This record gives sequence, C-alpha cells and structure tokens, in this order.
Amino acid sequence: MVKPTSTCADSTLQLRKLRRLPEVACQDKPVATASSLNAPNLQAIEAANHELHVHQIELTMQNEELRRVGAELETARKRYYDLYDLAPTGFCTLSDEGVILEANLAATSLLGVSRSALMRQALSRFVQPDDLASYYQWRKRVLQDGLAQTCELRMKHSTGAPFWASLNATASVPAGVGLTFRVVLSDITGRKNAEVAFQEAQLRLRQFTLRQQEEFDALRMELAHDVHDQLGQTLASLKFEIDGIRETAPSTAARMQALITRGVNSIRDISRALRPIALELGLIHALNALVAQFSERNDVNFVANLPKGLPSLSGPVERGLYRIAQEALINAVLHAQATEIRVNLRLIASRLELEVCDDGLGYASDAPSVSQGLGLTGMREPAHQLGANLSITSGPADGTRVFVSMQIVSSITS
Repeated sequence: MVKPTSTCADSTLQLRKLRRLPEVACQDKPVATASSLNAPNLQAIEAANHELHVHQIELTMQNEELRRVGAELETARKRYYDLYDLAPTGFCTLSDEGVILEANLAATSLLGVSRSALMRQALSRFVQPDDLASYYQWRKRVLQDGLAQTCELRMKHSTGAPFWASLNATASVPAGVGLTFRVVLSDITGRKNAEVAFQEAQLRLRQFTLRQQEEFDALRMELAHDVHDQLGQTLASLKFEIDGIRETAPSTAARMQALITRGVNSIRDISRALRPIALELGLIHALNALVAQFSERNDVNFVANLPKGLPSLSGPVERGLYRIAQEALINAVLHAQATEIRVNLRLIASRLELEVCDDGLGYASDAPSVSQGLGLTGMREPAHQLGANLSITSGPADGTRVFVSMQIVSSITS
C-alpha cells in the first residue's frame, strides 16, 4: 500500500478544517427537531438534515470566495488594460520567427492595422526594404545575447507612409509558449527630422563661415599686396636716398640703412603672415616650406612625412589645414620643450589626415590653460569651419598629438 505523501496529508487536513467551518457555523443555527417525526429512521433523517445544512454553508462560503477572487481578477484586468493596452508606447510580443503574437492599441495605431488583422503577421512586413538587413541583425543579436537590444530603422504604415521607429527588445521564455521577444515600439520620426534639420543648419552655417573666410582671405591678400608693394617701394626709394648722403654722413647713413633693412624684413614677415605665398604652389609645398622655416629658426629636429600627390583641394581647405599645422608647430616650439616634432600628412581612401606630434613635456588634459590658451582656439575654429574632426591628446611627459581628419571628394592630382 502506497503511503500518502506529505502534500496529500496537508491537503486532507485543509479539507477537514474547511469542512469543520460550516459545521461550527451550523451549530448556532436552529434546525428542525425530530420530536414530531415518528419515522423509524429518525436519527438518519437528522444526520441528513445536518449534512444538507453543512453543504449549504459550504456553498455560500465558496460563492463568497469566488466573488472575491473574481473582483480581484477584474481589478487586475483593468490594471493590465490601463498599463498595456492604453500605454502611449507600442508594445508587442513576437515569436522567435518574428511573428506578432500580441500587440497593444498604440502598436496597432502606429502600424495602421486592427489587432485581429495584426495577429500572426510578420513584423518585417512593416519594415522598409532598405532596412530589412538591420532588422534581421537586430533579431539575431536578441537571440544570441538574450540582453536588451535596440535598433533604429525606417518602417511603414499600412497606407505606405514611412516613419522612423525605435525597437527595443528582450528575449523571454514563458511557460508553454517557447522563446518570444518583448518589443517596445516607439515612433522617433520627430527626433530624426530634428536631427536632419540640425545637420542642415550646421551645413548652412559652415558654408556661410567658409564664404566669410574666403572674403576675409581676399582682404588679407589685398592688404598683403598693399603692404608689400607700397611700403616696400617706399623703403626701397629710401635706400637710394641714403646712398646720396653716405659720403657726407656715413654713420647716420649706416643707422638709417639698418632701420630700413629691419623694416623690409618686417614687411616681408607681415606679408607672409597675411598671405602664405607657399600655398600658391599647393598644400604639400606650403607645409614643406613651413617646416623648413621652423627648422631654420629653432634648435629642434623637424621631420615632415608628406605624400607626393594630393587631390585637388579648395582654397579654404588648404588654408585651414595650413593654419592648423602652423598653430600646432608654434605651440610645440613655445611650450613643449621638445627635441623632435613630426608633421604627417596622409590620404586614406577619401579621408585626409594631418598630424603634428612632439616628444615634449605635454600637459594635463584638464589643466585650465588647455581650454583658455595655448593656441587651441586657433586650431578648433578652422577645423570647425571645414567640418573636420580635431583631436588633441597630451599628457605630462608624453608629448602632444594634434590630429585632424576630414572627408574629401576629388580627383587625385600629382
């Protein structure tokens, strides 16, 4: 004979206690006496009457319990309806094959399909063809990792109207259902449109800045021309006049000659600063000339690694990269105390990269002087105007590296 398990014994005990409750309640209720009954089975009738009362009270208590549980279920259903169906964000459950098993009202509204028609439909049906590869990769990541995965892609309404959506999903395994995806579906069209508008505004601002820079460069060239031609000619005429008084006042003539020579050199430096003449022969020639100029004036080893040919670059691009290299070299000479400074220019696919690095003292990246001086503003502004990526890395005793990268589309010219 099989002995009853502890679980069965507990259940039997609970049933006995439940049976005892109506029996106790029945003790306080008046029941029909058997004094007027003359049937021979009086005791059996009384027992049956008592049993019926017990069952009646049992049913009453069970009905009350059922009503209480039903009320709780109704409250839970309403709460589920409020939290799931009336949520402002779309929720849906997908099978491991991407078939929609459940969806709330927001999801059906977003896709433009009734709930009954949406069930058993593949979610990929509502994804734009160009973004299907991204959708399948997202599903694969959810299956493999089991962690929350997010993707942004273009979907379409049942009417064909496109919209941007964000899908955030986690994998779950409910009992008796198998692997499913819990997906949060959000319309992010407004955010995407704002991003596009912001990018267009940035592009317009950059174009406006480049036009302003071109006008400023034209003014600089005109000013450099006036300084070089007019003041230079004036000083050259003074040199001829000095030759006339050299015999009568040689010491005075010598002093005037030295002052004029100094003025000529200053005019040459100002003209070169206003209009880098070397840029007329291209960026590579200008950078070589710039490195040679710094090498002559400073006791530092300068190394230039430049390509033999570059794409045909616009004037603003060449001037912007030249100014960044010039400012980086000035900073390195004045502050780095370096023994070697390298200037690297390379073309990788359609990206042009400029790098100026030294082996000097470097500086802490959070030092106040980093954001307030050291000529960094003179590099950030032209980089921003060109739409280039500028990064400056440094550390105490690690030297400094200035790196500029920008996209160019042009034909290669030697």
